[in-house]
Amino acid sequence: MPVSNKHPAWEEREYSWYLVRTAMKGQSAIKRNNTLFLPMPTAMMLLDTNPAALSRRNEIYDTYQQSPFLETRSPNYHPNLAYASYKARAQFPEITSSMGRGLVGIAIKKDPIVELPNEMLYMLDESATASGENLLEFFKYVVGELLQTGRMPISLDIDPVNNRPYIVSYIAESLINWRAGYVDGNTVFQWAVFEEQVYDIDDNIENDIFSNETESQWRLLSLINNKFTLSVYDDENDIEEQTIPEIRGKTLPYVPLVVIGSTNFDAAPDLVPLEGVADISVHIYMKSADIGQSEFMTANPTLVYTGVDPKDAPTIIGPTVALAFPNPQAKAYYVETSGSGIGAMQKSVDQLFKQAEGEAKALLGISSSANESSETVKLKQEASAATLKTVVDMAAKGIEKLLKMAADWMGLNPATVSFKANLEFSELSLSAQEITALLQCCLNNKLSDEAFFWNMQGAGLISEERTFQEEQDAIEQQKVQQLEFDGAKQQQQTDITQEAALEQQKVALDAQAKQKQTQANTKPAGK
Repeated sequence: MPVSNKHPAWEEREYSWYLVRTAMKGQSAIKRNNTLFLPMPTAMMLLDTNPAALSRRNEIYDTYQQSPFLETRSPNYHPNLAYASYKARAQFPEITSSMGRGLVGIAIKKDPIVELPNEMLYMLDESATASGENLLEFFKYVVGELLQTGRMPISLDIDPVNNRPYIVSYIAESLINWRAGYVDGNTVFQWAVFEEQVYDIDDNIENDIFSNETESQWRLLSLINNKFTLSVYDDENDIEEQTIPEIRGKTLPYVPLVVIGSTNFDAAPDLVPLEGVADISVHIYMKSADIGQSEFMTANPTLVYTGVDPKDAPTIIGPTVALAFPNPQAKAYYVETSGSGIGAMQKSVDQLFKQAEGEAKALLGISSSANESSETVKLKQEASAATLKTVVDMAAKGIEKLLKMAADWMGLNPATVSFKANLEFSELSLSAQEITALLQCCLNNKLSDEAFFWNMQGAGLISEERTFQEEQDAIEQQKVQQLEFDGAKQQQQTDITQEAALEQQKVALDAQAKQKQTQANTKPAGK
């Protein structure tokens, strides 16, 4: 079996990770996945086999190629024109990313309490990772990763310059295979394989250093002759590099790897906290597409005519075009959809938003009902904070486990290492009615915008590091982006309308020319 072989538990969790990761990136990322998150209606699939539809599609794409902004770079692009329009009308709600940021903001409201030997203080005061993050910054990153994937593998390597250990972090998806057991209730790895992407640069090709192409390599963490060993494999299953890390000649008799989960330290992937919210967001997105399609069909009826010879069929229609058929029994009329189902679909979307809001409030410790007693609210806050508490607690304990391994490697006493997180979240929350009351006071000029900001920040709903001016600037930037998006959407609709008008004009001119030619051919000879 090659080193690239993936564990069955990894394959089971792969879609969950991808779903949340993509939802965190937002609407453009979701739309670029096309039918993965927005299935194509069956009728649209038939257009890919229709010669007339294919011909028309090619004509339009020839026009797009002349644009400085290629259509294929747009998240709404798809070779099937009907599906591209269907997707363009859909809206993906940015619930997952907002919720993820909010939870991390609450989690890092107060710094964890850290105790380290003097020889390890560089991890707290300077950097603990290869990318330069200190332990507090790294803790925030771990919490965010756990919320998105429920899994965070962390290990140790040696800085050759300073001859001291540093933390190596991996994303959940990179740990593709492993073998582990339990010793005294702790997960102990025999080996673990990480898939990595490195730049594929050919030294023999001039300027190839600018290439952005990557290739896979696999890093094996294992024990060889009872010594922790790092091995790097290429795509031909050959070992390219193998090292035995050591500090002043000291090696480790175990693999320094901790896989932090959302609820435990098992090797197998754990639950993904934000998966439910991401899944709801995708369902809202799909229903939004159906609603947009229904509204479009309602506003654009279809012309139907009967009793008309194909050669007499109209080639252009519009408010200034008259339809005349030789057959007095011919009929022409419009068929339109009633749109009666739009209301029901909108109610379904509203219900999904409430469901997502309920999950968000539960995780943030905010009451969903105005009729609950303060004691009930407090109990629910404590219960709802359990998921966030678990994630934060696991993050802190996982980092502590690895720091103790680092201390052992440096010849220090692991018992002198401590990394404890603050787990009191319920006191940071505001009830739903309190937030509503604050907002109402702000709207009625009874409370300043700045005072509202401080209340939200004090409740842990806005990061402590963010200033009032930064929040105001972010709001203004959001307004500008929305205006730009609306403008681009309006321009796109205008371009489509103009293109259709030009097409109709062309057809009309062709018809007139054909009619004149027919009249010229049938005119009797002059006397």
